[in-house]
Amino acid sequence: MVKRLAKSSTTQNGGSPKKIEKFEAFQDETGDLAHSALESFFMQGKSAAERMNTGRMRRRDEIDENHDESAAPAEKSINLDCDLAKLRDFIQSKNESLKSERFLDDLDEKCMSKWTLYLAAGFNLLIHGIGSKRDVLTRFANSELSKFTWMRIDATHEESTPKIMLAEINTNLKLGITGKGLSTVDWARQISRQISKSDQQLILLIDNIEAADWRNEQEAICALLHNPKSVKLCATVDHVYSTFVWNSRQLSTLKFLHLTVNTFEMPLQELINGNSRILGLDAKFKQSCHTVTSLDVFWKSLAANSQKLFILFFRTYYPAKKAVNFWDLFNSARDDFIVSTDAALRTQIVEFKDHRVIRWSRGDDGSDQLSAMVDQTLITKFLETKGIRLFVDEEEENQ
Repeated sequence: MVKRLAKSSTTQNGGSPKKIEKFEAFQDETGDLAHSALESFFMQGKSAAERMNTGRMRRRDEIDENHDESAAPAEKSINLDCDLAKLRDFIQSKNESLKSERFLDDLDEKCMSKWTLYLAAGFNLLIHGIGSKRDVLTRFANSELSKFTWMRIDATHEESTPKIMLAEINTNLKLGITGKGLSTVDWARQISRQISKSDQQLILLIDNIEAADWRNEQEAICALLHNPKSVKLCATVDHVYSTFVWNSRQLSTLKFLHLTVNTFEMPLQELINGNSRILGLDAKFKQSCHTVTSLDVFWKSLAANSQKLFILFFRTYYPAKKAVNFWDLFNSARDDFIVSTDAALRTQIVEFKDHRVIRWSRGDDGSDQLSAMVDQTLITKFLETKGIRLFVDEEEENQ
């Protein structure tokens, strides 16, 4: 704000104004600073919005320029179907190297005999480190535990739970203790007592004991390991914060001896069993989210025509392992008198989609495409329980 001032005075005799001095114009810096501060305060929202809009426009221009080059590959990478069988064979061929074998031989020679002494002393072993440790447990069991009774459990497997482990222990050791009417903790406690009374000894080898389905059942593990002379444990963990699974009381009961083993091997089985978004096996697209039991429950809830459609879809999808066009499936279902209208088929497909049996997507040409969300091995196993074969010969189909 600029203000021009002129200094004047009046004569003492006459009273008429007389300009005696004129000062040069000067700028009031205080006013300028105040004006600038007020303007910045009231304009800061607009300035931020302008900067954001400018940034958005710039990014939009960059995306438009690179759309032809990057859009298609990005979409393919998201919708890429991973052949797990080929990936498994490739990684196993890489892991079966002389370096890996030499590492296991060296570990067997220098350390594994000590691990047996640690177990005999009353400690339980917790193996952690970088890379898959499944081969380590396999070598330890074959080289050091061949004279003992041991059981191997994969905690990451979808059908492996502490209750199933207790049932297998009860059956294999012939303890005769049923878990009817008992909680998991009480059942584990009784099994531990019976093993001690029968003068038997069991060594448990558990892969990834910190798996999601086992985190809330650690109290049952502690009850099973209450007598260290009867039941011993050698487990592996991968999660960096895996020790948070147990509280201080449980840790004092488990008596873990921490062992660091860095194998630097690809954790293939852990990726397949876990929620790997890299392989498209996350919660949204995971192909192993079902079990035989869950499929059986879903099957019993279906009407007769829906069960026929269930079989028809998987018999159509798995031979080619490509998405099935909706109208192709409709024509086949209509020929088999399963549905008469496309609306009826859509209703049944929506039910399959809600139970994560079928994935419904739209193809490049705008047509509806249907893909399976359940692994072929699991579907084959489930249909065998119903006396149905997934693949039939042409002669049987014509009959």
